[in-house]
Amino acid sequence: MKTLLLVAPLLASACDSARIAGGNVVASGTEPAGSLAGAWTPSDCRDARGAPSAVGAGAVKLIRKADGRFVLVETRAGYDSIVVVNSFVRGQDRVFQLALKSAASAPFLREYRVPAARPGPGRFVLVARQWDSRDTDDGFTAWYVKPAVTCALLPDRAAGT
Repeated sequence: MKTLLLVAPLLASACDSARIAGGNVVASGTEPAGSLAGAWTPSDCRDARGAPSAVGAGAVKLIRKADGRFVLVETRAGYDSIVVVNSFVRGQDRVFQLALKSAASAPFLREYRVPAARPGPGRFVLVARQWDSRDTDDGFTAWYVKPAVTCALLPDRAAGT
């Protein structure tokens, strides 16, 4: 299986020396168990100039684990799954952030924003440059100037959300 750590063409292939903060990568089919709290499909992905982009997110699922905590899982056919545990609520959004760094690249930020309380659309961004973060008691919080890729996350009606 391929690892969806680093997304071409923005990033080189993932390698064993990749570092991840805020989550992990698991083999497809071994994602965390729990109840499905929401599901989204990426749409209208655009690069920093506003041009359509094939680089973006895969299917996104919000899982409520048995202990009540939320995790976000991104899946894509033929790739390992990304599990994001680093999250916080900001306004009406539950924000999940994952930082990726390979030996061959600068760190990248993947940010997913989904509604915190009611069904609705969300947003995914991939940030390649001009971002920073600070550690918190529960992980980290990142901020950025401009994303390299932005996608709308539309509720997946087939998943019942």
